[in-house]
Amino acid sequence: MHDHFNGRRIRHYHQETGVECADIPNLDWICTAISALSLPTRELPLDALNTLNARIATVPSGRRRALLHARDDVLFYLKSVCEWQLPEKKEADYEDRAMQWMLSILKHSHSAGQLHTLYTQQRQTFTQERWHDIGWVLLVMNLDVAPLPLSYWVKVLSEPSSIAFFEGQFTLKVPHPKPIAVYDSPEHPSFTRYPLSLFAYRVLSDFYRSLSSDSVSLSTQYLCQQLNRWCEHAPYYLPSQGVAQWHQTFLCVWHYRDNVPAPLLRDLSDPMRHVATLSSIRTATPPLADSNLFFQPPNAGQKQNIDPAQPCASTRLIWPHTQLIKYYRGKRAQKPSPPHYLEGNLLPWLFYTRTLSLFEDGGVQKDRLPAASIERYTNFYKRLSPLSLQEALSPDSLHAWGHEQFKRLNGTSNTIHLYTFLQHMAHQALTDHLDLSQFEKPTLPALVDPCRLQVGQIHQTIDTLLNCAKGDPLQRLFASVAVLLGFYGALRRGEVLRLRLCDIAPCTVDEQRFDLHITTTDEGGPKGGKHRLVHAYFCAPSAKLLRILLKLKDQCPPDVPLLGWLNERYSQREQRYLYPVTQVLKAHFGKGVRFHHLRHSGADLLLMQGLHLAHQCPNRYLDDGVCDHDTRVMLSQEVCEARFYFWIEGNPFDWFNDGALLDIIGKELGHTYYATTRKHYVHGMERILPLLRSPSLTTDRAMLRYLLDIPVGSNDVARVLETLDPEYALLEPLEKKQYQPALRDAQLLSRLLNASSLEASQSSCSQRAKKAGSQGACTQPPLSTHEPNAFYHLWAKGVPSTFNDTSLGRFRLLNRHTLANSKVAPFDFSRLSQQWHALNHLSHLQLTKEDKKALTLLGPVRVTLSHNTPATVVLSWTCRCNKKTQSAYQRLFHEGPFQRCPATLTLHQNRKTLKSGKFELVEAAFKRASDRLLREIIDPGDTKLVIMLTTPILAQGLIAPMSDYFSSRIDSN
Repeated sequence: MHDHFNGRRIRHYHQETGVECADIPNLDWICTAISALSLPTRELPLDALNTLNARIATVPSGRRRALLHARDDVLFYLKSVCEWQLPEKKEADYEDRAMQWMLSILKHSHSAGQLHTLYTQQRQTFTQERWHDIGWVLLVMNLDVAPLPLSYWVKVLSEPSSIAFFEGQFTLKVPHPKPIAVYDSPEHPSFTRYPLSLFAYRVLSDFYRSLSSDSVSLSTQYLCQQLNRWCEHAPYYLPSQGVAQWHQTFLCVWHYRDNVPAPLLRDLSDPMRHVATLSSIRTATPPLADSNLFFQPPNAGQKQNIDPAQPCASTRLIWPHTQLIKYYRGKRAQKPSPPHYLEGNLLPWLFYTRTLSLFEDGGVQKDRLPAASIERYTNFYKRLSPLSLQEALSPDSLHAWGHEQFKRLNGTSNTIHLYTFLQHMAHQALTDHLDLSQFEKPTLPALVDPCRLQVGQIHQTIDTLLNCAKGDPLQRLFASVAVLLGFYGALRRGEVLRLRLCDIAPCTVDEQRFDLHITTTDEGGPKGGKHRLVHAYFCAPSAKLLRILLKLKDQCPPDVPLLGWLNERYSQREQRYLYPVTQVLKAHFGKGVRFHHLRHSGADLLLMQGLHLAHQCPNRYLDDGVCDHDTRVMLSQEVCEARFYFWIEGNPFDWFNDGALLDIIGKELGHTYYATTRKHYVHGMERILPLLRSPSLTTDRAMLRYLLDIPVGSNDVARVLETLDPEYALLEPLEKKQYQPALRDAQLLSRLLNASSLEASQSSCSQRAKKAGSQGACTQPPLSTHEPNAFYHLWAKGVPSTFNDTSLGRFRLLNRHTLANSKVAPFDFSRLSQQWHALNHLSHLQLTKEDKKALTLLGPVRVTLSHNTPATVVLSWTCRCNKKTQSAYQRLFHEGPFQRCPATLTLHQNRKTLKSGKFELVEAAFKRASDRLLREIIDPGDTKLVIMLTTPILAQGLIAPMSDYFSSRIDSN
């Protein structure tokens, strides 16, 4: 976590954008003064600003004016790069700086217009002559790809591996000078992506092929000289310019040519404002070993009472990761098995998983790590305070625990190891809500955790959840709705869990629209206390699933949570409904995917819908997209208008101020500033840039020959046209000669991939691209469009038809009888909740083989009503009082499913056997502390024991099903 907060870096940042900046010594003075404030967060309070100003005021000489200028430069850097929140009066200065930056660009309007016009003409000449010149390559890259500072082009032009085929199109990988991606490693360095048009791809590929070992070493000044040399002659005759002036000229071209607004222009020109996503794992079906674990609760062990104020060294804990290190060192013969985690302290389990991952996967820079290094990375475990399960499941408590640990290790070298340990925790299913940005140094650029799932992948996740054999029907429904709210509503995990019935307002006109009120409840509030109204728009099958859930709970009090049973705790709902979602996401798309990435993906879709609406992209343009079929449906003009209906209300978008669009999107996400949305939720530029520019069309044969690497003047282009353009094949010979093609890049892509290949360093990428080209320029086959009732039918298919589960030997409360709604037996969610909670006391009657054997020994079960109001279920047995009955009772009532319910034991004893000791046996071996023991003396008849178990289960509708269930358990044995 090396600090790059210094004057040299800040001055370099300003120089790249062409803005004047203070001298490095004065910048360093301000950096030192701000670091001395020891601010814990990315915020400069007003009192801290006053302290800084007071220190500057102590400087007696005229240097004070220079320091004030340096202060503004440093604060601008902290605001733009490190995402600091400044006092209100300095926020206004930041807006002034942005306006000055835009004015510096507009000063180049004349030269930009001349450059654009003449460049367009020279492109036509180039397709005939096909020259090779680095000055021409720079023009093409800056005018066709992105207007980047020349320092970035130095790295790109030196690395042929910068071209990559990603999600159905050629892209340009632009590395970051300072890593800001959490995945940064030697194998996957931090970078962002820009789309490459086919023309730019051909020009850059030809340039890479022309590189030789004795090529001139590239530098920023050298590239500037080549630009000046190329443009000072015909046809441009432009005067020489500096590095910053060329950058501003290119920005001016993009601003006027493509109507790119100032915020997007800044995003476009600065790669450090975006982080690219990596190729995710896309398995159609997760491994069987993973699917069997879905909807299974975490592997919890015994709860221990541990004092959280004491470090772990003062408690008697078993640390399995130390035994694992001994095994890899050869000091232990057998590898220790994965431990159960303790509810009182998760650290032993977390350190074991962390240590195992280091041994199996290696570190960030090395594939294999020695045991001594891993021991050094984890040797601080005894200095940490315990972390209970309850603390881990609460985001606020977990972050407070993390800050407390940094205070414990303050001043030691273990703080960096603690940070990497927190990184490991952020990718565990139980603690993946950990926000690492709260533990990063405020003066460093915030790290970005990029991930973007498309609509088809979200639907794939829902399919897996609803098709899973594990979990009950409502658990699968709650988990699926949690995915939909996280994606279509772009909600945080806490916001999903706290969402109440009164916070959801379905639209009466459009069944796919919902208004979600994100506010503070008894269980907590949104991040930063910012309440908001989200106008979510679901796809048809997803909206149907949400409305089914609302229908099931429509008789519940309005302040109960949407997800879960009545009176179900927050931590229980998180384990039962969000933990399975995390399991499925990791199984499908990789271990780095978290529940929070659903919000990232929903925010990306929202921005794309807004840009589609603003740029009036025709539906035909979606055929050129790089997204899957379901995503293209959600980006259609009709859906985009419906998504923003809350703003435009059915009116044409041209009637509204499009400059407010980004603020509207940020408000939907709960962001005060668009900068937060842009950097942390919009990943890469490969899908945004095509929306800002008109689709690239090949309208002449010379360009077509160049793109497909056909010799100049060759008639072979006619044969190519017949395969690419159906209209051309139907024309007469004379008409064919006069025909001018209008082909999009997507139409040429498949042909180009088959006609050429990338460099040897890109061979694997080319193979993936060829495969994608055969599938219509998409990295995966388009998913079929879901029918409006598809998810509902899938969920209904998984609802069992009977109470009795013969395969697993359990009592299924949730089935087609209890979930049905009719005039005879109206659906009552409150009653069903009580029965579900009550059955939980009996382990939901999921009997093991030993339980069923013991139940047979006790004999037939009689299921009756209690005399309480309302009536509950009573289970009774009449059996002999002997050793077999004793062992069966201890199995079921002391250890098994009935251990949490009190029983009444009545010994019917013959008067002649009062001295047999039966009563004493029942009192000593049968009776529990909660049981009631009675004795009834009878004249005739054998001694018998009557066991009456009073359960808290409401009896309505369950007497006959439970009788059948217990009868089948005894008959099966």
